[in-house]
Amino acid sequence: MTAQHEPNCAARATRNYPEEAWWVAGFSEEISGTPIRRMLLDHAVVLYRGASGRVVALEDRCVHRWAPLSMGRPAGDDIVCPYHGFRFGPDGQCVHVPTQRDIPGKAKVRAFEVRESAPFVWIWMGRGEPAEALPATIDWAEDPRWLTMGAALPVDCNYMLIQENVLDLTHFGYLHATTFQQPGWTAPPSEVRTDAGRVGYRQHFTGIRLAPFQAGPTGIGPDKDVERTDWGWFMSPAIHVAGIDIVDPSPGAGRRAAFSSRIVHATTPISPTRSHYWWFFAQDYALDDAQVARDVRAIVDATFEEDKRLLEVIQETISTDVRRDQAVEVSVKADQPGLKARLMLHKMLRPAAQALSSPDMQQPAAARSPRE
Repeated sequence: MTAQHEPNCAARATRNYPEEAWWVAGFSEEISGTPIRRMLLDHAVVLYRGASGRVVALEDRCVHRWAPLSMGRPAGDDIVCPYHGFRFGPDGQCVHVPTQRDIPGKAKVRAFEVRESAPFVWIWMGRGEPAEALPATIDWAEDPRWLTMGAALPVDCNYMLIQENVLDLTHFGYLHATTFQQPGWTAPPSEVRTDAGRVGYRQHFTGIRLAPFQAGPTGIGPDKDVERTDWGWFMSPAIHVAGIDIVDPSPGAGRRAAFSSRIVHATTPISPTRSHYWWFFAQDYALDDAQVARDVRAIVDATFEEDKRLLEVIQETISTDVRRDQAVEVSVKADQPGLKARLMLHKMLRPAAQALSSPDMQQPAAARSPRE
């Protein structure tokens, strides 16, 4: 089946990421009193946690001589440039120049709005007023009733290649056949829908066996048929939230019947062909079994390394193969969630594209009105 849909801008070296949106800047636990430099949406950003505990995000460039503030040191909630000691507040304003009393009026770096919501620190890179609500709230991230784990994984590909990968579970039976070993997903999802700028899928399985990483820890075993529901939501270009819910139809006296796991995929572009990828996994069973935690972590790590290797080669081919602008991309029914996500993304990108194509923006800078 071919489909009418927006072009795959992930297959081109374009900035296919809206700045007027919330993006993940990192795990909360990554941000400490030691400044770190992070490339986000083609911007160099310094992140640090001030003495008050607040997370600060500033342009990682001193306005004096371009030195990276990330190589400096915090002072309270401020940061001191490592080159000549200029000191900047969390709002980006220079508050001290060591060699003189007066501070130049333009001595200010850009400050970015940040919000902390476990397990992430979110950043707003746009010039407009930040959206009031974050794309997703992970209410189980700090819940002791869930076993949680996560990691950061840089991937040398466009971020939408990652988002479309996690929206398409039919690849599990091939790319992850010997690692994840999850049965099912031999057909497109039974339900795909859009709601309030999000794309969701759902697939229900009856009479199916569990994967090894589920069979033992749940106590159900590998030889019993269960009911399993897989679901996921593309909440925004920055984040995808998914889950697996298992029901044992005949658990036996005193035995538990329902088990759940959750996973979050957060993607933030570094550039058109490089991305930050953070994953965060949770399950509500086998909470105190250290060996189960190690086994699950090993499987998840191996699975995502398989994705990383494949996606990086796909991106390399897209970026370097002479056929990329003429090649036909064929879609099938199983691609519906990814195609709908592309449409959502293009709707978000259109206002910026229209602004860039306006007559005023196309004039040389010298020809624009002085008030611009």
